[in-house]
Amino acid sequence: MSTAYPDFNASFFSLNRLKPLLASEGALLLRKFLPGALISPWAPVFAAGWQQTEQRFFNGDMPEREVMNFYRFGHPLPTLIENFDQWINTLFGQLALRNLLRTLYGPEVCIIGSASLPRVQHPQLPERALPWHQDYEYIGPVKQTINVWIPLTPAGGDYPGLELRLGAPQQPLLQLDQSEAEREALLAEIAPESLWRPQLQPGDVLIFTPYTLHRTCLLPNMT
Repeated sequence: MSTAYPDFNASFFSLNRLKPLLASEGALLLRKFLPGALISPWAPVFAAGWQQTEQRFFNGDMPEREVMNFYRFGHPLPTLIENFDQWINTLFGQLALRNLLRTLYGPEVCIIGSASLPRVQHPQLPERALPWHQDYEYIGPVKQTINVWIPLTPAGGDYPGLELRLGAPQQPLLQLDQSEAEREALLAEIAPESLWRPQLQPGDVLIFTPYTLHRTCLLPNMT
């Protein structure tokens, strides 16, 4: 693995490098890939959806299924997000994003709306932080996927974000049926120098594969 992080200005990045970089590093960051003015207005919309979600939980009106699938991970309920379908259309309406996806998968691509949910992370709620995992463990039969992580507010550095493992083979490492001891033994072998905590702004996109090991980066001194 290169000692330099796969961190690029989108204006100077050739999509011809996309597949080789994902194969070798498992992730890359494209700065100013989407217009910040397009992304930022959605932050208060999702925040309002989250406030309604919390209110439903504290009122005792949330079914266990919604708690397990959404609330415990910091996801607002999609039904409480105003114009949620428009969010998906807004993203897919961006030519830069469509071109990126088509470079990977050809012309027949789509955004999985049910998996395109915002997440609220806060240092005072460490129980919502996700441990090390690979997304392939959870995406079911859909194997040809890529994760496009879009910050609505600053992420990383002084703020909650992601920590990723770079340069690992693009293959399964963790499995849902493994014991906690088995998972911990595998994670203990990760070289610290392979870990990356990118700092992002609205408009940046972090791209990684279903096999890229990652977790929530959430520290007590964050804001």
